[in-house]
Amino acid sequence: MKTFPSFLFFFYLTAIPAQNLVPNPGFESFALLPSGYGEWCAATDWFNLNGDCPHNGGFATPDYFHTMGEGLVGLPHTGLGTIHPRSGEAIMAIATWVESLIDFREYLFARLHEPLEVGSIYRVSFYYSNGESNLGYGGYGIDHLGVLFSMDTLVQAFAEPLPL
Repeated sequence: MKTFPSFLFFFYLTAIPAQNLVPNPGFESFALLPSGYGEWCAATDWFNLNGDCPHNGGFATPDYFHTMGEGLVGLPHTGLGTIHPRSGEAIMAIATWVESLIDFREYLFARLHEPLEVGSIYRVSFYYSNGESNLGYGGYGIDHLGVLFSMDTLVQAFAEPLPL
């Protein structure tokens, strides 16, 4: 059995003082409700690095969960475990490690509402959890989780870590 931790995110980025620069930070806006794993693109304004959505057998496809999602992607009791959104009705999950695959990573990104300005101070925060699971998918920890700001277009061919 492949095991991997999934971490669920709610993003918040502000210039001090200002509004949130992250579009759809709680994944509440959607083009359609999720019905299966790998449907990160159902949430508006969010992307992965390989463009595989809906999940077509590719890799590194974050999962979108919603309280009105169907089957395995309906909250709070998903196919991967039980998780409640910190606020709102939706969450996004990424696999940060897979036991049978060395150097497996999933990434999720959004284009900010406006560019960051040199010399300005920003506050970045996000919430994450590995939920509760007796399925072998939860209970793992990771030693690094971060945020990258880039002007470059980042690409992930398979599920490899970005060389950053």
